[in-house]
Amino acid sequence: MASSIPTKFLILSDTHNFAFGDAEKVNGPLRHPLPKTDVLLHCGDLTSTGGVPAYKSLLRVLGNIDAELKLVIAGNHDLDLDKRYFGAHLDEEHEDPDGHKKAVEVMKGPLAKAAGVTYLQEGLNTFTLKNGATFTIYTSLYTPEFCDWGFPYARNEDRFNPAQHVASDVKCIAKNPVPDFPGIDIMMTHGPPEDILDWTYNGANVGCRALMRAVSRARPLLYCFGHIHEACGAKMVTWKDDKTKIGADAIENQTSMPNAYSGPSKWPVKFGKETLMVNASIVNLKYKPTNAPWLVELDLRRGTSWGVEDNLKGWDRVLRTEILVKSFATASKGYGSLRSIAQAQHSTFPTSKASVKSLGSMFADHDGNASIDRLLRYIYALNTKFTRHHSSTTRYRNAVTVFQITQNVLG
Repeated sequence: MASSIPTKFLILSDTHNFAFGDAEKVNGPLRHPLPKTDVLLHCGDLTSTGGVPAYKSLLRVLGNIDAELKLVIAGNHDLDLDKRYFGAHLDEEHEDPDGHKKAVEVMKGPLAKAAGVTYLQEGLNTFTLKNGATFTIYTSLYTPEFCDWGFPYARNEDRFNPAQHVASDVKCIAKNPVPDFPGIDIMMTHGPPEDILDWTYNGANVGCRALMRAVSRARPLLYCFGHIHEACGAKMVTWKDDKTKIGADAIENQTSMPNAYSGPSKWPVKFGKETLMVNASIVNLKYKPTNAPWLVELDLRRGTSWGVEDNLKGWDRVLRTEILVKSFATASKGYGSLRSIAQAQHSTFPTSKASVKSLGSMFADHDGNASIDRLLRYIYALNTKFTRHHSSTTRYRNAVTVFQITQNVLG
């Protein structure tokens, strides 16, 4: 069984009410039909200012792209998808008070399903493709506050890092922080990190310092974004071996990469050592669709995003358990508790041997590798869904419980 699976990603952002036929007017390359891909990633700014008709038009465009999986986030221009923004700016004489609800219904309802679109909020999701590749992606719609647009946060706020990794002059507001390496394979936000493909026409760099700190901890294979139209492009960022370095200090080197569209760009990205960063803005500074999307081929691991399944064959079962607990510790550190999972899924926390065995039996129908893979994905996905901050003692107890469950799974 191959240890990695070549998987194509078509990346675009900032389409701003784009319709097929618009690119031809400005000699742009985003023309129908687009090349077939495994995964489509849209990094936000789907529309100019929101509106149900604009979202329906977007879904028609995305529905005409041949991709098995289509993952979409909003951006600061998609105003009515931001509940807080919409409520604060609602003028009942001129706005539909149900506008936010209707916008979300379009992006999550039957039209989106027919187009094959999955609309994501801030947080973590894991997907498995038909080719057997599995990846975990972190997404966030939020950008630093700018001219009263949607999904804002203040420049002195950090929503991407847990408290221990926040800069000293910044307030931690993180509810869904980015996990440490190797917790994610892909990161997709609307805005760029500081000093990476974030330059504006007047020479200013406007990316987010907190995002730079977060991606330096996570070290994913791919980090895509948009927002700053004139900074479209790609860079291969090489990280220093010292994983205690954070932010710009963690960067060893960065190299600009060419766009091979409509063919795929095939660069062997070294997980944990390199991250391909892509600003995939389709429109330029004048909102004309002059830029090409990015078609990137990545080697994804088969099974869990940690590559556990490929590395466990033939290993001692105790060592298997230790790897699982360490993986869970990485996933759970600061992001949630197994107690929340148990309460949500089983009503009571599994403290007794019998109840632990009952929970573990959910994964006992497969061989050792499959059991670990399934258990890891189950715990990781649900644990991050019920986000809470807990003490090291609580996290230790969670890890012990996972150990108990794993012992039942592995016999």
